[in-house]
Amino acid sequence: MTRIHDMGGRFGDGLVTPDDADARVFPQDWHARALALTLAAGALGRWNIDASRHMRECLPPIDYARFGYYEKWLGGLANLLVAHGIVSADEIATG
Repeated sequence: MTRIHDMGGRFGDGLVTPDDADARVFPQDWHARALALTLAAGALGRWNIDASRHMRECLPPIDYARFGYYEKWLGGLANLLVAHGIVSADEIATG
């Protein structure tokens, strides 16, 4: 059984087109901050890069399908922070 993140060879997802060479590395400013926050939290040493990726892949399928790339990173990070007792789910919910 494949999971939502396993998109290789799936039909109907459209063409993969290379990015425009002139496009910004981070199309929105918050994308860079999401990456920086994820990398900084990883430096706590409580999990490795594989655990971080696994947490993104374990997002509920409805969220995985509707989230953009960096939304997936933040969703996975939030789940890691809660799972490791660094923050509570209430703290995440209330900002």
